[in-house]
Amino acid sequence: MDRALVVGTLGATPGLLREMTRDATAAQAWAPPAPGEWSIAEVVRHLARGERDTFVPRLRRMLAETRPVFAATPSRDDPRDLAALLDAFGAARAAEAARPQLELVREVSARYDAMPRGEGLDAEIRAAVLGAVGGVELAELAKGFPGVPRSRIRRVLHELRERRRVRCTGRGPRARWEAAPEGGALVGLDM
Repeated sequence: MDRALVVGTLGATPGLLREMTRDATAAQAWAPPAPGEWSIAEVVRHLARGERDTFVPRLRRMLAETRPVFAATPSRDDPRDLAALLDAFGAARAAEAARPQLELVREVSARYDAMPRGEGLDAEIRAAVLGAVGGVELAELAKGFPGVPRSRIRRVLHELRERRRVRCTGRGPRARWEAAPEGGALVGLDM
């Protein structure tokens, strides 16, 4: 996606939402268009919570930490009034007076663009697996990457197996992952 388009969209969204919902009554704002779908107010609440509790704090951590690990964000009680939700969303964007959110997005994006491809946490996990003499268990990898969710380590392991770079012997917590011999037949079992 084009970075300028993303940054422009982020800046324009609060005003566009307010304009698009200007004539909505409270009943319309909270009525979902179909069963199982979100109402206008639920979408705005989701955006406000994401902005305030997740997006900007995570951008800051991405700039401050080498390998941030993000836990699930607990929800907060928010107003049941569409105008108040729109205000909360706009305030979450405006609250970035010291360092505007759009500048955070630009900086994180520029750092990502500057990263050599294949580098980063996934590359470190791959190197640890491929360099482990005699293989490695998931628990051993997790100790070497504290704070990294096991689901992420598993994803890297499964990607390596799909590319026929490793094989897995055993199942469950005692499964061992080891580098595949050149041209060797691979048998992979899920953990």
